Amino acid sequence: MDSTSQTPDLTTHQRTVLEQWQEVAKTQQTGAEFDFSQYERTQDIVERADEFIENPTRDGFKSMWDRMNAASQRGSAEQILSKWDDSIADLASLIKSVRDADQYDSNWETQLGAKATIRELFGHLHIDEYPIINAATESGLRFFGLC
Repeated sequence: MDSTSQTPDLTTHQRTVLEQWQEVAKTQQTGAEFDFSQYERTQDIVERADEFIENPTRDGFKSMWDRMNAASQRGSAEQILSKWDDSIADLASLIKSVRDADQYDSNWETQLGAKATIRELFGHLHIDEYPIINAATESGLRFFGLC
């Protein structure tokens, strides 16, 4: 039994899309909207977050933040830093709270003003427990009627 036949609530169109995507994913590592060649992205973001927390600098924040998909679409590190009124150490403390949290806290969105990217960051920092939520994920969830 393939993975698409295990979800009986899918429409015929949704099932067809998943099957087509499965074929593309088997044969191509990159495309206009995806890149499977960079599986290390999550580990890279985790390492950069740890480095930023240990040694808070503007460049360290940029290195971590701008690595995420949502940051390139909805707010680069430079944009976040231009709105951030507290110290860079306070920003590192906020990122530390995201890293060390047991569950997502929507207050981070208000503090940072970056809902999409903070959600994506949380997913990267908690990859074994939570999914990475970004625009592509939300689009897929909407397509399948799950969001």
